[in-house]
Amino acid sequence: MSGVDEEDLTGTVFIPRVNLARADPPRPTPTAAVAMQAGFLKKEAVVTAIAAEALEAKFELCLSECAALRSKPAAEEEPYVHRYEERDALQQMLKQAAANAAVDPDGADAARARVIGGVLECWLGINFMDCEEPGSGQAHLERAIEALEVQKAPAEAVRLLDALNHLGILWANRGESEKSLERLEAAEALHMSLRGGSGVRPAVREPRQPNPYRGPNPKPEPSQVPALREGEEQLEDLHTLTCFYLAQAHGNLGARERSASYCHRTMIRQLARRGGSAQGEHAFQASWHSLTLTLTLTPNPNPNA
Repeated sequence: MSGVDEEDLTGTVFIPRVNLARADPPRPTPTAAVAMQAGFLKKEAVVTAIAAEALEAKFELCLSECAALRSKPAAEEEPYVHRYEERDALQQMLKQAAANAAVDPDGADAARARVIGGVLECWLGINFMDCEEPGSGQAHLERAIEALEVQKAPAEAVRLLDALNHLGILWANRGESEKSLERLEAAEALHMSLRGGSGVRPAVREPRQPNPYRGPNPKPEPSQVPALREGEEQLEDLHTLTCFYLAQAHGNLGARERSASYCHRTMIRQLARRGGSAQGEHAFQASWHSLTLTLTLTPNPNPNA
């Protein structure tokens, strides 16, 4: 049989031999060639700087679109499809911010571009963590913290606090409780410095019990808190999460009384957030404080459990 060895006929599957040296590769159609070239050029395109006003507008539009993507439902078989779309948008915007930051690096516009980049790095870090890629998420979150130091970007303190919280979660999930606590305490100190207006990280001590008649966090004077792009309410909500994570971090390290104290603070803040009355807060505080003291002062009957 021409072109086929006899041994090919002895097997159960017939595989014809093809002379690859003589086979001409298929030539792409003109349309396919143009598409391939366009894709290549798009991939290699260099992002150039744009006007500062255009960058701000593009930044705000990107954040709005990404927020919509995060809330968009996805099919069960593709749970992260919209988060990947969000990631692409954030990465493209980050390239634009980097291009602007490279122009006159010492100028005010470049400094603002770097802050925008820090905000995008934070959202990228959260995106990677939500998509179960913590390794990549960590690098973005660390860069966000560097870019969003409160002295550099006081208006972006919400993003900085969120980045610190997520790094606390990341290290806790890795079983690194000390590193987790370090990041969470930094988040708490950031909130305390903003509320106190000092801008200096205070030492972290046992949480003080809130005044039940004034609420867990009395509203500061307008001069105490810088104007926050994402709003003071978002800052307070993130701080409540910090308290919740600190309760777990101290619990993981065996500090039961501190853990209970942060549990108490978390519950008080949640109650105040929902509009609890002063009298109700006071009653709730007394009962919860009594319970936490019971839990922390009662010896563990089975320490090896």
